[in-house]
Amino acid sequence: MIKKLTCIACPRGCALTMTIDDATNIIEVSGNSCPKGAIYGKQEVLCPMRTLTTTVACRSARCNGKTTGFGEPEVIRLPVKTGCEIPLEEMKSMIEKIRTITASTPVRYGDCLAQLTAENGTKIPILACASTEAE
Repeated sequence: MIKKLTCIACPRGCALTMTIDDATNIIEVSGNSCPKGAIYGKQEVLCPMRTLTTTVACRSARCNGKTTGFGEPEVIRLPVKTGCEIPLEEMKSMIEKIRTITASTPVRYGDCLAQLTAENGTKIPILACASTEAE
Protein backbone atom coordinates (compact mmCIF):
# COMPACT_ATOMS: atom_id res chain seq x y z
CA MET A 1 0.00 0.00 0.00
CA ILE A 2 1.22 3.52 -0.77
CA LYS A 3 0.25 6.60 1.21
CA LYS A 4 1.17 10.18 0.29
CA LEU A 5 1.18 13.21 2.56
CA THR A 6 2.89 16.54 3.12
CA CYS A 7 5.44 16.59 5.92
CA ILE A 8 4.85 19.20 8.65
CA ALA A 9 7.91 18.38 10.77
CA CYS A 10 9.86 21.34 9.36
CA PRO A 11 9.07 24.38 7.16
CA ARG A 12 10.08 22.67 3.90
CA GLY A 13 6.80 20.78 3.47
CA CYS A 14 8.26 17.79 1.62
CA ALA A 15 5.93 15.51 -0.35
CA LEU A 16 6.34 12.17 1.43
CA THR A 17 5.53 8.78 0.00
CA MET A 18 5.16 5.91 2.45
CA THR A 19 5.34 2.37 1.11
CA ILE A 20 3.77 -0.03 3.59
CA ASP A 21 4.31 -3.78 3.33
CA ASP A 22 1.21 -5.30 4.96
CA ALA A 23 2.87 -8.69 5.49
CA THR A 24 5.92 -7.45 7.40
CA ASN A 25 4.65 -4.04 8.63
CA ILE A 26 7.81 -2.39 7.30
CA ILE A 27 7.34 1.23 6.33
CA GLU A 28 9.65 2.90 3.83
CA VAL A 29 9.54 6.69 3.60
CA SER A 30 10.79 8.60 0.56
CA GLY A 31 10.69 12.23 -0.52
CA ASN A 32 11.96 13.63 2.77
CA SER A 33 14.78 16.21 2.76
CA CYS A 34 15.67 15.75 6.43
CA PRO A 35 15.59 12.95 9.02
CA LYS A 36 12.51 14.51 10.68
CA GLY A 37 10.46 13.61 7.61
CA ALA A 38 11.15 9.90 7.95
CA ILE A 39 10.23 9.96 11.65
CA TYR A 40 7.07 12.00 10.97
CA GLY A 41 5.97 9.73 8.10
CA LYS A 42 6.33 6.54 10.13
CA GLN A 43 4.54 8.08 13.13
CA GLU A 44 1.69 9.30 10.93
CA VAL A 45 1.15 5.80 9.53
CA LEU A 46 1.48 3.91 12.83
CA CYS A 47 -0.24 6.25 15.30
CA PRO A 48 -1.04 9.84 14.27
CA MET A 49 -0.47 12.29 17.15
CA ARG A 50 -1.79 15.81 17.68
CA THR A 51 -1.79 18.57 20.28
CA LEU A 52 -5.35 19.30 21.42
CA THR A 53 -6.37 22.94 21.83
CA THR A 54 -9.72 23.99 23.31
CA THR A 55 -11.16 26.15 26.09
CA VAL A 56 -12.30 25.58 29.68
CA ALA A 57 -14.64 27.51 31.94
CA CYS A 58 -12.85 29.93 34.25
CA ARG A 59 -14.60 31.49 37.24
CA SER A 60 -13.49 35.00 37.95
CA ALA A 61 -13.10 36.21 41.52
CA ARG A 62 -14.96 39.30 40.36
CA CYS A 63 -18.70 39.79 40.11
CA ASN A 64 -20.08 42.50 37.83
CA GLY A 65 -16.65 44.12 37.68
CA LYS A 66 -16.30 44.27 41.49
CA THR A 67 -14.23 42.09 43.77
CA THR A 68 -16.96 41.94 46.42
CA GLY A 69 -20.71 41.76 46.34
CA PHE A 70 -23.52 39.31 45.92
CA GLY A 71 -24.29 37.18 42.93
CA GLU A 72 -22.41 34.67 40.86
CA PRO A 73 -18.87 35.36 39.68
CA GLU A 74 -18.56 35.90 35.95
CA VAL A 75 -17.45 32.92 33.86
CA ILE A 76 -15.04 33.35 30.98
CA ARG A 77 -13.55 30.84 28.54
CA LEU A 78 -9.84 30.22 28.99
CA PRO A 79 -7.79 28.76 26.10
CA VAL A 80 -5.88 25.57 26.98
CA LYS A 81 -3.83 22.89 25.26
CA THR A 82 -2.45 19.47 26.05
CA GLY A 83 1.13 19.56 27.30
CA CYS A 84 2.10 16.80 24.89
CA GLU A 85 0.74 15.20 21.76
CA ILE A 86 -1.97 12.58 22.14
CA PRO A 87 -3.14 9.88 19.71
CA LEU A 88 -5.65 11.22 17.20
CA GLU A 89 -8.10 8.46 18.14
CA GLU A 90 -8.22 9.72 21.76
CA MET A 91 -9.23 13.30 20.88
CA LYS A 92 -12.95 12.84 21.57
CA SER A 93 -12.47 11.17 24.95
CA MET A 94 -9.90 13.79 25.99
CA ILE A 95 -12.26 16.63 25.04
CA GLU A 96 -14.94 15.06 27.26
CA LYS A 97 -12.47 14.95 30.16
CA ILE A 98 -11.36 18.55 29.59
CA ARG A 99 -15.00 19.73 29.68
CA THR A 100 -15.11 18.77 33.37
CA ILE A 101 -12.34 21.27 34.25
CA THR A 102 -13.26 24.65 35.74
CA ALA A 103 -10.35 26.95 36.51
CA SER A 104 -10.40 29.76 39.07
CA THR A 105 -8.62 33.07 38.68
CA PRO A 106 -5.89 34.10 38.79
CA VAL A 107 -4.43 31.93 36.03
CA ARG A 108 -1.11 32.63 34.36
CA TYR A 109 0.06 31.55 30.93
CA GLY A 110 1.63 28.07 31.20
CA ASP A 111 -0.09 27.05 34.46
CA CYS A 112 -0.95 23.37 34.65
CA LEU A 113 -4.69 23.30 35.35
CA ALA A 114 -5.08 19.52 35.56
CA GLN A 115 -3.39 16.18 34.92
CA LEU A 116 -5.69 13.90 32.93
CA THR A 117 -5.09 10.24 32.22
CA ALA A 118 -5.23 9.05 28.62
CA GLU A 119 -6.69 5.67 27.69
CA ASN A 120 -3.18 4.19 27.54
CA GLY A 121 -2.43 5.39 31.11
CA THR A 122 -0.24 8.35 30.15
CA LYS A 123 -0.62 11.48 32.30
CA ILE A 124 -1.50 14.46 30.09
CA PRO A 125 -1.01 17.96 31.53
CA ILE A 126 -3.62 20.59 30.56
CA LEU A 127 -1.87 23.96 30.22
CA ALA A 128 -3.30 27.48 30.21
CA CYS A 129 -2.58 29.39 27.00
CA ALA A 130 -3.49 32.83 28.38
CA SER A 131 -3.41 34.79 31.63
CA THR A 132 -6.58 36.06 33.28
CA GLU A 133 -4.98 39.09 34.95
CA ALA A 134 -3.03 41.90 33.30
CA GLU A 135 0.68 41.51 33.81
